[in-house]
Amino acid sequence: MLTYYPSNIVGTKIVNAVTGKAYDYLVGSKEETNFYRVIDSTGNYDMNGKYNKANRTPNKLFFNDEQQYLDFVKLSRNILEKRSKKTKVIKEIMNEYT
Repeated sequence: MLTYYPSNIVGTKIVNAVTGKAYDYLVGSKEETNFYRVIDSTGNYDMNGKYNKANRTPNKLFFNDEQQYLDFVKLSRNILEKRSKKTKVIKEIMNEYT
């Protein structure tokens, strides 16, 4: 099961969501923009990054860059492009029948 390291509390050190490495920058600071940030609002993980379907609090995640995030969620740019093209084709077909 996937586990990650969230950085939810303003004023605490930013932690890499994949490695758990703490940086010398603080959550809520302007240095947040040095990272690729994602909010996980699925409710599938608790504030400690452990799987828990009952969580209602979103988690703030920091990655070195977009590619680290994409690798983390096991998506590649190629898959996203294929999905986008497939969705476009499906919409075009649906428009023909409406």
